[in-house]
Amino acid sequence: GVNPTGSFKDRESSVAVTRALEIGAMGVTTVSSGNAASSLACYAAKAGLKCLVFAPSSTSIEKLTQIGAFDAECLTMDGTIEDIWETINAGSQSNSSALALSKFVYTYYYDCNPALNPYRSEGDKTEAYEIFASLGEVPDWIAVPIGNGCNLIGIWKGFKEMLEIGITDKLPRIIGVQVKRGDPVLQAFDKGIFTSIPILNPPQSIAEGIVARDSYDAPHVLMVMRKAEAKAVAVDDEEIIDALLTLAKFEGIFAEPTASTTLAAVEKLREAHVIDKNDKIVCVVTGGGLKAVKEVLTHCRREVKPVDRVKRGDYNTLLKDVQKIARKHFPEMVLSVRAVRGEL
Repeated sequence: GVNPTGSFKDRESSVAVTRALEIGAMGVTTVSSGNAASSLACYAAKAGLKCLVFAPSSTSIEKLTQIGAFDAECLTMDGTIEDIWETINAGSQSNSSALALSKFVYTYYYDCNPALNPYRSEGDKTEAYEIFASLGEVPDWIAVPIGNGCNLIGIWKGFKEMLEIGITDKLPRIIGVQVKRGDPVLQAFDKGIFTSIPILNPPQSIAEGIVARDSYDAPHVLMVMRKAEAKAVAVDDEEIIDALLTLAKFEGIFAEPTASTTLAAVEKLREAHVIDKNDKIVCVVTGGGLKAVKEVLTHCRREVKPVDRVKRGDYNTLLKDVQKIARKHFPEMVLSVRAVRGEL
């Protein structure tokens, strides 16, 4: 498919790995909460490059399984993604071991970190192209989850370039979404500054992909948000779960929790009358739910359970189970087994 590992990071990895091949790199590396790591591992495998990734120990088993299946090497550490990033990129410290670690990693592996590699956002521009191609127009609003902000930057750049060459005649407004109490970019945006406000104790959240203590793309993403007349929205786990179930029930989209934050944010803005009911809105769903099945089952208030088990050939018991489900599905209808049997 367009995103073979199930997240938008595939758009970024495609370009980053192509650049690695172009410069003759032997391997690639990134620090990631999971999606960027599994994606990079996938494209490195296709390109014949070695891959080394670093991830928090809290990374979902589904993402770690993907990384391993692609034969990449993964080192997990306790702490936030920022803690790990600062460990690997500690070359400016006076500690000789920290300097040696950083120098060694980037001597053998091309740096594909989302916050540092400028080629990644070039891949995200394709989202803008596809949105315009699908709608035939520029939407009024686009809601995007923000970890570091690379995706938001790329989408905005795609729309801006289409406007500059005359393909479109306007730009969308942006809705930037983070997790409550783990929202360094949104706090900075609300205060009108251009550097993120570090969060001392970010929460444990079901939306692991965007829980942030800091953002290394903050100056760029904050500049884009101001140009885009953006709205900044922070959502909590309960709102994320409600949005996840809404997407599944009414749209047939099983999204991972991080990806569900965009709908949660839009619902909040609708309730606050910030968004007009006639506005055309695009919620960017950045990853599939199969990447976080355990988290979804753990946090959702209800989960799908099978009907009572029946013996094969026990038609009467099975019929009762089906009747019970049908009455739930079609309460307005009079369901008669006799009538059905009379037609047989």
